[in-house]
Amino acid sequence: MALRLLVRGGSSASVIRSGGFRQLYGRPGPLHLGAGLRHSPISFPNIVHLPPTFESGLSLRHTFATMATPPKTLERQFTPILGTGKYGLVSYPTNKNETFPDETPELVLIFGWMEARLPHIQKYTELYNKVYPGATQMVVRSYGDFLYTNSEQFFKEMAPLAKMLQEYQGKRVLVHVFSNGGCLMLTYLVEASRSLTAPEAPMEPLQASAIIFDSCPGTGDVRSGARAFTAGMKNPIAKYAFATLVIFVITTVRWFRIITGKGGDHFNAMRKQLLDPVILPHGVVPRTYIYSDSDAIIPYKAVESHAEGSKHLGLKIEVEKFPDTPHVNHIKGEGNLARYLDIIQKTWKQASS
Repeated sequence: MALRLLVRGGSSASVIRSGGFRQLYGRPGPLHLGAGLRHSPISFPNIVHLPPTFESGLSLRHTFATMATPPKTLERQFTPILGTGKYGLVSYPTNKNETFPDETPELVLIFGWMEARLPHIQKYTELYNKVYPGATQMVVRSYGDFLYTNSEQFFKEMAPLAKMLQEYQGKRVLVHVFSNGGCLMLTYLVEASRSLTAPEAPMEPLQASAIIFDSCPGTGDVRSGARAFTAGMKNPIAKYAFATLVIFVITTVRWFRIITGKGGDHFNAMRKQLLDPVILPHGVVPRTYIYSDSDAIIPYKAVESHAEGSKHLGLKIEVEKFPDTPHVNHIKGEGNLARYLDIIQKTWKQASS
């Protein structure tokens, strides 16, 4: 029986099911590529769907409105990537005839936070356009409603994204991941890429020359998860009721995984995936962790412990802690925008040096 539950937590949606992501760490993953499956139709028997009423009434579409003020004018316009539904967007340089230094990124790959509105994501795409105007930009969006989406359809929509990324193998790619929602979409995309390769081909990590973790990765703390889900709610009664429901669901799934021998904390499983060289490259690829001691969604200690894990593996890491900045909005406040841009450029300089 392949039981699959999708449960959101933090600003993320986590995948919990029997089976595992490459059967490593006893951990969950979006798609189990077992023997004979890589070139066969994807099937997910006995999928457990939450009722539609879970989405209606108490909306999950919180956008953390204070996170990033949308830019008034846009230099870069995005178009949907064909076949990806609402998940994939791409923007090409506005002046293709202009030449840019060879040491700049050819692709900036952004994994958005859960339920992030495009205008808020574009706050960051515009920043990247200022420092790297010659780079193609690709945005992978993260939604909570794939709780209710057919699994086969979801991974079908990931395939065109994976195929487009294959064009950048061996090229200069800067990856920027926002929150747990972005982390999860990253792991899903890597797994979708596996379905495009021959069964005997070695597993390749996501193409990345440098990686920026922004407000992530978090842990499975249920209280943080409840705060994430209820951040956009104004009604205190609805907020309390829904927070209670979130805590119940996360706790139930955790015990289900313990009883079935799959481990208890699926968020820690995700954290291990991000340290796995078949998910993200090791070697000289630099990693920068941007976070805050005032983040109400992702505790700063969770980010620091993951950075320590990367350091223990011998990876090149930098940690950049901002004081008093909110979740995925560390550009807020006097002097923070300049510092944020400097961090991006320093991270890329490490990759190109």
